[in-house]
Amino acid sequence: MTPTELLPTLLSRRPSWTPRDEGILCLASLRLQMNVNGLPFPSRLGRAERKALLDYMRSRADLLSDFPLQASLDDNRPETIEWLAERWLVEPESQGNGDAQLLLAEDESRGLLIGAEDHLRFHALGGLGDLEVALADFHAGQEKLQRNPGLALDPTGGLVTSSPFLCGNGLRLGMVLHLPGLAWWGGLEAQLDPLFVRGFCYRTWQEGLGDFVLLENLDGLRGSAGETLAQAAQIISELEEAEKEARRELQDHRQLDLQDRIHRAWALCSGSRLMGYAELVEHLSMLRLGRQLGLPLPGPVSPLLVDLAPGHLGWSTEEFQESRRQARLRADRLREVLGSAACVPG
Repeated sequence: MTPTELLPTLLSRRPSWTPRDEGILCLASLRLQMNVNGLPFPSRLGRAERKALLDYMRSRADLLSDFPLQASLDDNRPETIEWLAERWLVEPESQGNGDAQLLLAEDESRGLLIGAEDHLRFHALGGLGDLEVALADFHAGQEKLQRNPGLALDPTGGLVTSSPFLCGNGLRLGMVLHLPGLAWWGGLEAQLDPLFVRGFCYRTWQEGLGDFVLLENLDGLRGSAGETLAQAAQIISELEEAEKEARRELQDHRQLDLQDRIHRAWALCSGSRLMGYAELVEHLSMLRLGRQLGLPLPGPVSPLLVDLAPGHLGWSTEEFQESRRQARLRADRLREVLGSAACVPG
């Protein structure tokens, strides 16, 4: 099976990790990377060695039983790579040599990538609680691999990975946060910049004018993967309180402006005939905020960040270029979702 053959299955439903409307955490992603001892990194493997690695891993039923969906990453068309990235399955640069294997749980909440930038990469998507449970299962798989055939470890016992930043615990943790209050009222940088000394960095996620932020751990050398996850949970809690305070300030001092931005976003999404993705992300930020403030929108809005992203919209409509036609198709979908809603009260 290739990604092209897998696409109809995955496009027919939303994954269990679909971005959520509640809280500031839209989505969290955990990746645990490791390599088999005695073999070069995948980019340095010969064809016979790569085949031996893939065949061996496919024979490990004790590791693969939870991943019934399997595909070869041999489709390197831009539209396929874009879709995989939007689905949080692989990064554009981690396709491997065309023979990497992607294995997924039925609900897409977990997966295993074989033969890409590292020999093995477990991944999980969802909330922090989901990632905590997944990490425990992945560590159980790591212990099995350490016993047979053995993992590449540094002198301190840490995992050796192709990225020097992940050496140690092998963990890459990513969290998409929605912080419109801090971004609008001010204080976003004051809250996020100090996180560098705690081992985290941030950047704008997608094109949401800073409302959506991707927070990641800096490296794999600051404690165990479990400790990094616990630190992330503490940071989320602190940012949640700061965001609540910023929203209280907006409601106390700029209530009319707040209502205006939310209602404008709803009106444009429910009535526009053309909608680019960058504009969509900006409006969905306000609609997501509106839902959290109690406004009766017709349904969840966060899943639209994925459903109407260029790659997903392209595969569902066969219009793959971000163009005027795709903008029209995106607007049509939005009106289907929001256009029938009753007017949102002020």
